Amino acid sequence: MEIVSWYPQQKIIFFRKNEILYKARLLSNPSSQNSLVLYLFNTNQIITIKTDKQNKQASKNKQPAKFQNKITSPICGRIVTVHVKPEEVVQANKRLVTIESMKMENEILAPFDLFVKNVSITQGDLVKQDHVLLTIKKHLF
Repeated sequence: MEIVSWYPQQKIIFFRKNEILYKARLLSNPSSQNSLVLYLFNTNQIITIKTDKQNKQASKNKQPAKFQNKITSPICGRIVTVHVKPEEVVQANKRLVTIESMKMENEILAPFDLFVKNVSITQGDLVKQDHVLLTIKKHLF
């Protein structure tokens, strides 16, 4: 299982397993159990994923993800709204883009404080997974 995106305020997680992208809502508190209970939007199922100390230790030892100067689409869909403009400073967890997929609107949020260098999409555009939406750079307030 590969985690693609995590939005802690909404408890929404995008993850990929066996080449399939899933959107899920976290139903359990991971700090209190050795498993995660997720509601899968794609299939309307509730699943339990077991975690163990070895997996937690392995994730602690991983190198941090290399910063990329772009925000890409985690899913295929149609751009409903672009909430930012070029040369705009955006705070963490603010809306960047809203994408409609399978009659559901999905908000792409800023993962950290950033500066929007370029917007590659407009309202109504169709995008595929990993399509570049924005070119950005980290911003320190």
